[in-house]
Amino acid sequence: MDNQPVLLTACKENFAAQCNLTTSLSQTVLTGLVKLLELNMSTMQTAFIESAAAARQYLSTEPKEWLALSVVHCQPTAGKAFDYARHVSKIVSETQTELNKAAELEIAETSSKILTIVDAVANSTPAADTAAHMKVPRGKAAAKSGVAAAA
Repeated sequence: MDNQPVLLTACKENFAAQCNLTTSLSQTVLTGLVKLLELNMSTMQTAFIESAAAARQYLSTEPKEWLALSVVHCQPTAGKAFDYARHVSKIVSETQTELNKAAELEIAETSSKILTIVDAVANSTPAADTAAHMKVPRGKAAAKSGVAAAA
């Protein structure tokens, strides 16, 4: 029996699955980048406002008080830098987790489709041809174990 329609269908489904995976991964990466952009914009806006307030404060004090004022401004800045790094780490971690989930899901779906195709090809082999029929179960088992090992 001709296996071309089965294989053509399999190729189309595989291409569709690859497109879905690429779309899913791209969307996840884009979401992570948007979160980083929002964090950076918020951080820049806060830094600008605080810098302007600090400049006004420096201008309203005597030069001999500037060193003490600098110490007052540096302490909160270190804490803010730590908070920023923590937020970036959280965004990266969440994005990586989502990428892993998407990839695992797609691998499982693709493996299932491949096993279905192997079954369809094996079942479409004519039973009258005993030599071919004898080889199909071994080939089918080998294909299934290969797919299982890859997943």
